[in-house]
Amino acid sequence: MRLEHWDDSAAVTYDRAMWDELCSLRFVDAAHNVVIMGPVGVGKTFLATALGHACVRRRYSVHFERTDRLLKRLKASRLDNSRDAEVRKLLRVDVLVLDDFCLTALDATDTAEVYEIVVERHRRAATITTSNREPIEWLGLMADALLAQSAIDRLQSAAHELVLDGESYRRRQKPTVDEAGSRTSAPPPRRERTSADGPERSRSTSASGRGGERPTPATVVTRRPSAASATAAPAAPARALPGVGVMSL
Repeated sequence: MRLEHWDDSAAVTYDRAMWDELCSLRFVDAAHNVVIMGPVGVGKTFLATALGHACVRRRYSVHFERTDRLLKRLKASRLDNSRDAEVRKLLRVDVLVLDDFCLTALDATDTAEVYEIVVERHRRAATITTSNREPIEWLGLMADALLAQSAIDRLQSAAHELVLDGESYRRRQKPTVDEAGSRTSAPPPRRERTSADGPERSRSTSASGRGGERPTPATVVTRRPSAASATAAPAAPARALPGVGVMSL
């Protein structure tokens, strides 16, 4: 998903001036956040991924992950004591993209993880979040109200907000039938002919020359020995080896 692949003719409305500002990537140098909100299917993930790809081309380090998977991974990392190392990786990247932020309810552990990540990255590195909910709804989905309010206040106070509205962008990617009414499909696999002579003859027939003609088998010419050569030549006299006698019969 790249910026140049976005279809401007889509029935999606948003602040064009704000989008142009985000495409300049000045928010990365200023360590500001980006919050992209809107209903399902309007292209929030597409635009967030496109911004992340633009950052990569500018040689910024970027980490993209869905929020629920990230929190599950951090929770599992506590079992092998690798949680601190995983958090340090998230804090070290220039741009952190959290997709589907607060889509489901967060327990106390997940709320604490979000609080630490947001607070440590506040005014130090850019964070991009996408969500179907408004920030006021995030408070009701977090288990600890105090940590939630502190994290969301920091995240929102340093964020550019881009609100999308309109029809689902995914409908434009729905497969269609071409004008001729034919569907593009892969050719069926070639089946091996079966005959009384077995598959070897079938393969040799398919590998024939031009025009489908069968190649003429090579003719092997054998010469019959003549009468003169049929007569056995007299055997050469036996040569005696040194120290060995020759017995004549």
